[in-house]
This record gives sequence, C-alpha cells and structure tokens, in this order.
Amino acid sequence: MCLKEILNEEDIEFLKNLAHDLKTQDRRGTSKPVIYQIIDRGEKQGAFLTLQSAERHLKENNYNYSEKAHVYVSYGWRNPELEKLLYIIEKFDMEEKENEKI
Repeated sequence: MCLKEILNEEDIEFLKNLAHDLKTQDRRGTSKPVIYQIIDRGEKQGAFLTLQSAERHLKENNYNYSEKAHVYVSYGWRNPELEKLLYIIEKFDMEEKENEKI
C-alpha cells in the first residue's frame, strides 16, 4: 500500500507544507528536534511543532494569556520518538518529489 492510498491530497499537501516549515523555520539557535511552547505566568503551555503555529495560537487566543506571554523554543532532548517523527516529516516532500519522477 502506498501513501496515496492512505492519505488524501489535503493530507499530503499538509505534510509537504509542514516539512518545509520544519526545515526552514528559525530554531533560535537550538538544536533539533524542537517544540515551541507558550510561556505565561511562569508556566509552559501547549506544544507546537512550528513557530508559526505557536505565534498564531498566541495571537488568536491572546484573551487567555497575560501581556507577558511569549513563545519559547524548547529542545526535545532525549526524545527519540519526536526526533524520528520530525525526521520522517521533514523528508516527506523529498520522498514525494522522488515518486513524481518515476
């Protein structure tokens, strides 16, 4: 069974875009893998795969946060599942490009 039998076009496009974002986003000097969280009142809240997603959430839900809330990047140190998942997603668009050539 191939990916196109499991995933619809919308799913595939989402993964391609996420792969691009994961490869090109600012990790703020932190090694891979990273997760973004919102820091508010000294607590980490939420977990986001991309900086864009965390910033969008904070903007759209600002009424739930104090004025000092901000996005924080956290290194997913010693988390082999996260590391493997992000590795797979990041190469997804390359796999699709290779499949299109065949």
